[in-house]
Amino acid sequence: MVQSDLILRRGTSADAEPLAALGRETFALAYRIVIPPADLAAYLNRAFHIDQVRRELDDPGIKYFLALHEGAVCGYAKLGATASPAPEFGPRAVELARLYVAPRRIGTGTGT
Repeated sequence: MVQSDLILRRGTSADAEPLAALGRETFALAYRIVIPPADLAAYLNRAFHIDQVRRELDDPGIKYFLALHEGAVCGYAKLGATASPAPEFGPRAVELARLYVAPRRIGTGTGT
């Protein structure tokens, strides 16, 4: 099912706070069973700190694409250049580093 009420757009530094919150929530849910709690907390504090997310949003080599529903960020994809692309993809390969959807939106077509 494809959601027609979604807005898809590029992320900007103004999106740092809601993106950091969603990133923390979704990453924690995905990895809480396999990463020890202290390690997970340290990673979340580093990778999803608002300042870190803002730096990434302002970095021209990183692209965030956001899904919004009723004005709220409910999913995102993070893309960037990969440091070691497979030879068959060439030097301009792009890595899909993250792709997450808010738990409340799972099953609604947001991920598509």
